[in-house]
This record gives sequence, C-alpha cells and structure tokens, in this order.
Amino acid sequence: MEANLPVIELCGTKFQFDIDRLVLIEKNDPNNLLFFNEMLDHLTHYEFFYSKINKNTPTERSLGPADDIFHESEKSKEEFAQSTVKVSVPRIAEIDPEGMMRKYGCSVDDIKNKTDFDIIVDQEVLRRRVSGERVKIDIAGIVYEIDAIANSLRPLNGDMDSIKLTAYRYDYFIDDESCYYLYCNMNDGHIVDLLRDQTVENSIEFKVPDLTNLDPIAVINNFHFLTDLELYYQDLKMFHFAEPSQQQINGTALLNSDFTVKNPDLKTLIVISENDPDFTLQEYRNYIIASSNDTGYPAKDLTIIYEKNNKPYNAQVIIPFSEHSASNMKQSGVNEAMKHIDNLVDKANNISSNSILSRLLPINKYLELYHSQDQIEAKKLLIKNEKSAIENPKKGKRPKF
Repeated sequence: MEANLPVIELCGTKFQFDIDRLVLIEKNDPNNLLFFNEMLDHLTHYEFFYSKINKNTPTERSLGPADDIFHESEKSKEEFAQSTVKVSVPRIAEIDPEGMMRKYGCSVDDIKNKTDFDIIVDQEVLRRRVSGERVKIDIAGIVYEIDAIANSLRPLNGDMDSIKLTAYRYDYFIDDESCYYLYCNMNDGHIVDLLRDQTVENSIEFKVPDLTNLDPIAVINNFHFLTDLELYYQDLKMFHFAEPSQQQINGTALLNSDFTVKNPDLKTLIVISENDPDFTLQEYRNYIIASSNDTGYPAKDLTIIYEKNNKPYNAQVIIPFSEHSASNMKQSGVNEAMKHIDNLVDKANNISSNSILSRLLPINKYLELYHSQDQIEAKKLLIKNEKSAIENPKKGKRPKF
C-alpha cells in the first residue's frame, strides 16, 4: 500500500484513500476495505453506520474462532450494537482533489462546483440511458439490445433468436468472473446450448458480462437492490463488444478444404467424438491418437495426438517433412505419432532424423498454414454420434469438451 495516499480518521482508526479503486483502506489492516457504494451520498459528504468493533459496516462483522454466531451471548450482542455509530466521510473531491483531476480529467472549478457523482459517473451515458436509449452488445458481429426486465438480449436482426440469459445461468455462468461463457456457431451466428442440444458444431466461445455490468443503470432503476453509487464502480457504456475466449472446431472440419479459420489467434479446442466415422482413435502411453479414415478428403489425411485427460487444449498434428509425401503418411501417421509421444513422455531432447519422418505442429499453427482465412463461409459440418464427447459440467464450472 502506498505511504503517500490521503488519510482520514474514523473513530480513532486511520484509513487511506485509493482513488484508483475508490476505496478506504485501514492503514493497519490492508484487508479491511470500505466502499462508497455502502454509504449514503448527501452530496456534500457521505454517511454510513460504522462498527467500532470490526472497524467496518455492521454487515461486515467478523466473528472470532470462539465466538460462534449461534452461541453468542446477549451481552456481546448488546456490546456490538452499542459500538455501531453513524459516521461522516468527506467528499472524494475533498479527500483527494489531485487524484480526482488526474483520473477523471476534471478542473479545479469542477472540484469546487460539481458533486462527486457528476465527476465520476459518465453523465452523457447516464443521460442517454435514462432517456430510454437501450444498451447494445455485439456478439460475433451480431448486435443485440439488452432487455433488463426480461434478462435477455434481443437481436436487432429479426432473423436471429433472442438470448434468454436465465437459461444459461446454471451451466454457463462463472460466479467469480460475473460473466457468461456463450458459444456462437461460426456458420450462422446463433448462440448454441452445447449441453442441451448435444452438439459440437464449430463455435467460438464469447465472454458476456452479467446484467449488472452490461446495464447497471437499468438494474438500479428496476430492481432496487443496488444504489446509485454502484455506478462509481462501473465502466458505463452504451455499446459493448463481447470478448472471444476460444474457438471449438470439430475434427471433420479439419478434413474439409473449404473450412475457414476466422479467429486464428484464439485458443482452439479440437473435438473428435469417440464414435466419429471419420477418425479412428487409439490410446498410447496416456495419449490419444486420432487418425483419419478414408473420408473422401484424400489430400487431408490427418493424424492428431492429444493427452488423454486434457484433449481439448493441447492437440497437435503430425506433419510430414517436405521430403516425405503425404501419401506415405496415410500408412505411417500412427507410427510417427507414437514416436512423437515417446519423445514427449520420455522428455527426449534430440530426435534422430533417421528415425522420425515428421514434426508436431500445434493446432493453431496447423490452422494458419493449411486453412483459408478469407472471408468466406465455412461449410456447415456435423459430427455424428457426438453425445459421448460431451461431459456434464459441475455448477459454476465451464463446460469441458
């Protein structure tokens, strides 16, 4: 904690103010934090109920190891209640005027004449939202309006379906990140429920913030469990872009010469079903070797290896050296895969050029080298018998494939 942060005192305890986090930090206990969204804004100052015992709001009370809440004495309850007092906190502009001007680009006159709320909260976004303009989000190039009441995303394009976020809450929401991980079909832009539909279409995973972060003004106005000061901690926007997290590509797509790599820089998951008719799978030294069958893609004979327990993230492709023809790889791909696995498992540093006729290419490098990145539509490919490729995730965990 910086030693030169501004300091205020509450009931004999010193707190430092951090303008970057908008928080009061107890000087002798950096883990004890006071946030302004727990206070009442009187424009000229803030007020809140403060406990002298735990040096925080009464709701943040910490019981000692021997002070079980169910066996707490009436005396200790009374002492705790008597320790709670109403305290005042100066305006942030008074506590750290230089920090306010640095962070928010305001002037000395603003510090004197405007409230903290006027300075900290983007007033233009606030005006537009309060006047009825809806917040929007772009997911894979498709723009949706945010409907806070229905907790859904409504596409501006009438041909698309609305995204009802409630339906994705249990399986696709990560509490620690306050966001959904939604899967968008690369071919048509629709959001797919991989677990319900039992599908492993080629898709891109997008991080979509929850409603509080997407449209906090609507949440405050309609649900009343947050105060206006929550906006201090929100980056208000009228337009969001969902961040792509990773892409998922089915094994058959790798055999298709028309397959398009739209996001080569994303982490890539390769999904090959155990019953995929286009691949034969075999286990070797805790790795899986997936070799393509006679699928009608003669120029795309393919051998892929991945760790048995980590198959989505570490797939590698066996690529013949230039002096060896691809036709030879149809017979030798599995043998070459075994040689590479031996080297990986045994952590061998040197590979004899006489014994190995290929190299391992990480899947993203393979996608960059062997698949078009032009703006064309990929063929819609489905894997048969996909159900075995999908595992049921635990609550609060991202689905694994």
